[in-house]
Amino acid sequence: TRSAGKSGRTGEYCGDGTVNGPEVCDTAGDSATCDGDCTPVVCGDEFVNLAVEQCDPPQSLYCTAMCQLENP
Repeated sequence: TRSAGKSGRTGEYCGDGTVNGPEVCDTAGDSATCDGDCTPVVCGDEFVNLAVEQCDPPQSLYCTAMCQLENP
């Protein structure tokens, strides 16, 4: 049994730092390899992972194909 973390949740959940059930990754938040929703980082998934991306979706206004901001 897991004890309640700072979020007050108990048990296994996305964000607990352990890969459980359908999670692909779990680094307890955004990291260079994992989004906060426990999926791999992918430029274009419309989720801005601040560890490696500045914007998303790519090729939108001022957002490059690599999910980085460009100057107007």
